[in-house]
Amino acid sequence: MAEYIERTDVLRIIDEVYGAGKVYHRVRNIPAADVAPIIRGTWDLLRHDKFSDVFQCSECGRKVSLTHGRDVLEQFPYCHCGAKMEDAPCPEHQP
Repeated sequence: MAEYIERTDVLRIIDEVYGAGKVYHRVRNIPAADVAPIIRGTWDLLRHDKFSDVFQCSECGRKVSLTHGRDVLEQFPYCHCGAKMEDAPCPEHQP
């Protein structure tokens, strides 16, 4: 996976160490990548019964229903709002 950094931070370091020479100008002219920050969310368990589980996105409130025993992160690793979903609670361990 690619890693992205702020060009201004790199240019500041190059300028401090080497001065505004050839390397500085070459880095300054590299085309910028089109990236967006990652929104991270969780599937919050709303309801658990013997037939299904209902989860809600912590970011937008969207609800999804799954047949009991299916993994919500496997079925929905991302919400429609674009949030990358993190760990979800295991219904078997809920009070």
